Amino acid sequence: MITEKRLKKQITIAAVTAAGIFAALAVTAIMAFITLSRAQKNEAEIYLNEVTEQYKSTIVTQMEGYLHVLEAL
Repeated sequence: MITEKRLKKQITIAAVTAAGIFAALAVTAIMAFITLSRAQKNEAEIYLNEVTEQYKSTIVTQMEGYLHVLEAL
C-alpha cells in the first residue's frame, strides 16, 4: 500500500509538473501572439506603403496631364 506521505509526495510532484507544463504553454502562447502581432503590423505597413505609392503615382500622372493641358492653353 502507498503510505499517506508517499501519496502526498506524488501529488505534489504531479502538481508541480502540471504547473510547469502550464507555464511553458503560457509562455509559448504569449511569444506566438507577440510574433504574430509584429508580423501583422509589418504586413500592414508594407501594404499601406504600396497603396500610398500607387496613389502618389496616380496623382503625379494626373498633375502632369493637367500641366500639359494648361501649357497647351
